[in-house]
Amino acid sequence: MFAFTKAIHKMPWTSNASHKGCKIVAQFMAMVLVYIMAVFNCSSPLHDHFKVAKTFPSAWTKKHSNKGICPLLLVCLGLASTWSGCIWKGETLNIDWNILTCNEVGKLHQKIIKMLCGQQFGPYQAQILGMTTHTYTVNPGA
Repeated sequence: MFAFTKAIHKMPWTSNASHKGCKIVAQFMAMVLVYIMAVFNCSSPLHDHFKVAKTFPSAWTKKHSNKGICPLLLVCLGLASTWSGCIWKGETLNIDWNILTCNEVGKLHQKIIKMLCGQQFGPYQAQILGMTTHTYTVNPGA
């Protein structure tokens, strides 16, 4: 794993309190899920634009980046890797960052399914995504 990716995984999760637009959690989560599917689905218009321009359309970036729906989120979620500080702004696909391959996503899926099916901890064994999430999982009162 790249040093920048490891560093991002150790950073605390923070929210951008100044972002405009909808603040309904369910709606935000739906946008995140659609974003992830659009990035990984080879037949999505976003993916097609991505392949050619190596970046998101400017209208997309303007609307979603201030909400944190951007390549940095994919790195935080373990769905992408970065080897450049440009991941915070002006990132370019395959130059500053890359999404996981289908094989890597499959391995991550198998790992999570194995955790969920584990007899000792079952669904309580979690995929750790950042130090704040880890702290909350280990000590919910913190």
